[in-house]
Amino acid sequence: MRPILVSFFADATDFTRRLTSVKANGKFSSPDAGPEADSVGKVEDLKSVVEHVKKSYGVEYVYCWHGLPAYWGGLSLESAEMQNPGVLNGFGYTEDPDGLYYDMHSYLAASGVDGVKVDCQAGMGLAGSVYGGGPAFTQNWHRALEQSIKNHFPDNHCINCMCHSTENLYRMADTAIARVSDDFYPRDPASSNPHVAACSYNSLFMSVLVMPDWDMFHSKHPAAQLHAMARAVSGGAVYVSDKPGQHDFELLRKMVLPDGTVLRATLVWIINGYCGMVVESNLQASSSVWIINAYCGMVVEFNLQASSSVWNINTYCGMVVESNLQASSSVWIINAYCGMVVEFNLQASSSVWNINAYCGVVGVFNLQGSSWDRVRRKFFIHDEKPGPLSTTVRPSDIGTWTSTSSSSKFVAYSSSSGQMTCLDLKKGLSVALDGADADVITFAPLSEANGVSFSPIGLSNMYNSGGAVLSCYSSGTGFRVSLRGAGHFLMYCSTTPSTVSCDGFPLSSSYDEVTCALLVDIPVNEATQLKCVLQVVF
Repeated sequence: MRPILVSFFADATDFTRRLTSVKANGKFSSPDAGPEADSVGKVEDLKSVVEHVKKSYGVEYVYCWHGLPAYWGGLSLESAEMQNPGVLNGFGYTEDPDGLYYDMHSYLAASGVDGVKVDCQAGMGLAGSVYGGGPAFTQNWHRALEQSIKNHFPDNHCINCMCHSTENLYRMADTAIARVSDDFYPRDPASSNPHVAACSYNSLFMSVLVMPDWDMFHSKHPAAQLHAMARAVSGGAVYVSDKPGQHDFELLRKMVLPDGTVLRATLVWIINGYCGMVVESNLQASSSVWIINAYCGMVVEFNLQASSSVWNINTYCGMVVESNLQASSSVWIINAYCGMVVEFNLQASSSVWNINAYCGVVGVFNLQGSSWDRVRRKFFIHDEKPGPLSTTVRPSDIGTWTSTSSSSKFVAYSSSSGQMTCLDLKKGLSVALDGADADVITFAPLSEANGVSFSPIGLSNMYNSGGAVLSCYSSGTGFRVSLRGAGHFLMYCSTTPSTVSCDGFPLSSSYDEVTCALLVDIPVNEATQLKCVLQVVF
């Protein structure tokens, strides 16, 4: 089988290919060059291509891709430019990664490139197993990479990718972003739901080390809405890899504001202070094991016949994991400003929560029907038509609110149905989803002043509606709402307001006495970075 596999990887994949030059090939000889340009021997001019992209399309940042070992197979043994690399476990490597990254990054920076996405990192540990040990080998390459990033891309423009081994994660001293998933495979329907689940699970661990990156997706795709909603509440950046001309602008506008920014929720990603962990395990009853040192302790609890839990807490952030093979399972992380809850069940729906400056948000997903098949070694659809599932979400799902919220009443807004519902802190809202369906529920505190109940929901035309609300407080005979964004701004009002103004300018509004929905259109004002103050007077 070996010759067959070697031939397959050489012909059908890039995994055995090696880098022959740090410079671009002829495909980048001009903005108009195409795939055939390299074969006719044209000289590269990457700088002119980057300048054209930025000037013609208003692109602020251009990144280039490369691998931690330069390319999938490392460095070419035949290229004189590659400094006579050696061969280690099948890939070409150099003993001078500092020199390699200097050559690569100085060329890219001089061409106007602003940063890099560094892929294929996980194989470095295996390659280094015969070169002083995998961790030490990987550490040396990450040290060289991050020093070069600091020298050539001073704003720390680097995305780590395919880097889930701790040999890589624990070596990221300076770079802050890492992808938390396998690729988004647009042509593999079976991979779509597992991709969202994997991002949620992996973010639980990786978010305390790096800022999670949920990878690119296509806006014009059967699963586009599912992936868009997931990324809207993830707290991470939003990427699309659409083919030019193949875009769903209506969907994109539900994530991206007119100035190109997003309503990004806050996310746990830093651990500070003292921490502890407890472990208890028992097959029939409970038992416990614990260990402690000068700064941290650990306890773990498990019961295969009942629920199990693991928690970790410190001054600024804490983490709770609960799992039950016979029931639902949940995971939550919390700190002074933000939190996230993930719930998964093979027979139930999944949810993820996060928090914005003022509102909380819960994303609910029905991810049944497909999974990674360990026997087939591929994503596999085991249920072509997964049935509908239902779950209940509550304001108390936003972990910070159980102890810090001054409000006892909230308004829930469903992105899918457009309906508002008044709830107590622990009162539930039922959400039903078909297979591969999703919904985003915004929870906004309900304030009362002068006999009026009021709650700013946010931009109803955005998935993360509440991300637009920066603050809200009563003022005189009304309420003042600081916000960022433009579009349809939705509020809950128990009575009709007399006037609504934005930065002192009157706005027309519509009010529904049955649903208590107050709606105004916020104009685009890029001069203030889309920020404004809404005054609602009664």
